[in-house]
Amino acid sequence: MGGMGGGADTVFSSKARGMDALLARVTVVFAILFAVITIVIARMTN
Repeated sequence: MGGMGGGADTVFSSKARGMDALLARVTVVFAILFAVITIVIARMTN
């Protein structure tokens, strides 16, 4: 599940876990922003 390779995952396990959590949060934020912007643009074009 780590965002890095297997070998680096064991060396930087705490950092990789923190990075995974951060990337998961950023992905959710961008998904919500994308959905909102898409809906706004769709409403503006009609």
